[in-house]
Amino acid sequence: MTDSTVVKKSTYIKEENKIKKCVILPSMGGKKEYPYFAYCLLLCEVPIGKVTRHEDIITCLGKAYGIYGLKVEDSITFTQDIINKAYPYWRKVSERGFLINSNYISRDFQMEMLESEGVEIESCRCDAKSYRVINPKDVLFNFDNLNITVMEKPEELMQRIINSAIK
Repeated sequence: MTDSTVVKKSTYIKEENKIKKCVILPSMGGKKEYPYFAYCLLLCEVPIGKVTRHEDIITCLGKAYGIYGLKVEDSITFTQDIINKAYPYWRKVSERGFLINSNYISRDFQMEMLESEGVEIESCRCDAKSYRVINPKDVLFNFDNLNITVMEKPEELMQRIINSAIK
């Protein structure tokens, strides 16, 4: 399995009268691409019509792995993954809900994708080239609604996926 491969098998559990989606993340395993892969897996959990922030994903990963101040380095395939729309990078906005103009995607592409998903965008009065999500807190995805399990070894993740495919 490569970093650009996304495998999603959704499982749900009932916890305190709430239904939480289960997400399995690979262990760190000493390889620097695993935090990137885990970051992308969490980004894929953000549903259509919702947005997230880099800080929220990093906080969620920190809680899951017990590592605070976690740094995520981009994979070499990251740019190609974005171009191929393998990961919904356009759902990631700034802390205050502004669209991000980066080397990976333009604000125009991000605006087009978010609007196609029903997220309302407005032009900022201060700068005609800046756009932000209208009422970002209303469409902000809450990662606390996920039940995250970290596998001991990446091989366990592959074995679990293979076993679930056989059933």
